[in-house]
Amino acid sequence: MKTIDTNKWVISSSDYYWDNNDNDFNSKEEAIKQALKEKNDMYVGKMYELKFEDNEIDVEEEIINQLCDSIDCYCSEESDYWYENISNEQKEELNNMIGNVVLNWIEKNNLHPDCYMIDDIEKIDHNK
Repeated sequence: MKTIDTNKWVISSSDYYWDNNDNDFNSKEEAIKQALKEKNDMYVGKMYELKFEDNEIDVEEEIINQLCDSIDCYCSEESDYWYENISNEQKEELNNMIGNVVLNWIEKNNLHPDCYMIDDIEKIDHNK
């Protein structure tokens, strides 16, 4: 998964649950300022957008196995011979082709995740 810095910061009362509710900040300082206005200790974290990458798509073995199953329906044991003739380079080529098709489909249909990863988390302690 590719992470893209949004240059936005969010606050939360929990270091594991983040719900920005359209309440993000353009700087860490702005987020800390808001966090200090809250009654409880708060956490400040940086938002990162998530995008799929082609190296996450690894399905060539599943597809080749399905093709082998199809061969087995008509000529049992021939699928082993067919499978043995597929080189690692051919498998990698198939995986790259499928990865490109899937990523194009994701882009075309705007299906990248609409959630954010929160990192660079810091606790804002009111007692300091």
